[in-house]
Amino acid sequence: MNKQDFPLVMGTKDVQEVLGVGYTKAKEVMRQRDVPSFRVGRYNKIYREDFFAWLENQKEESPCM
Repeated sequence: MNKQDFPLVMGTKDVQEVLGVGYTKAKEVMRQRDVPSFRVGRYNKIYREDFFAWLENQKEESPCM
């Protein structure tokens, strides 16, 4: 799936799909201090561009072998 296929404001289920993790783990990721997410009521949200920029930054900080 292309990043443009995701909504402009992503929820936990969208993050779950991108990362290939469970719902609880996706919630944990979105609550990390370095993740630029925000709350709308009781829901965690993140702007699509911010999420993919954060994800790209993670790849640069901890490269795989």
